[in-house]
Amino acid sequence: MVSEKRQKKLLKRKVQLWKSSILQMGITMWAISALTHALAVSLAGKVRVNSISPGWIETGDEVYEGPDALQQPVGRVGNPMDIANMILFLCSDKAGFITGENICIDGGMTRQMIYHGEHGWRKE
Repeated sequence: MVSEKRQKKLLKRKVQLWKSSILQMGITMWAISALTHALAVSLAGKVRVNSISPGWIETGDEVYEGPDALQQPVGRVGNPMDIANMILFLCSDKAGFITGENICIDGGMTRQMIYHGEHGWRKE
């Protein structure tokens, strides 16, 4: 059995790691966006440069139902074809006027800002 003091210390460490990973993720996302913009301007007239920031994309065979799927504003977890379809679009002539964009494909989760199970919130 772990003492209460030890549990508090472990929890504090988990929070520190979580904050650190969130910071790292934010910095990485900013860097990708900045690089995309810089390359789009530098390579203007030669190529179009865009990036994709995917959300929760299930690459295996697992099917998510209930709160895991319903918390997504689109009602499901993403799949690789969601990303592939955007790549195909961006490579087509239909996207000829799009450059320097970081496109977020996450089923609307970044707009929701809260997730099932966080802060006591439950998606039923």
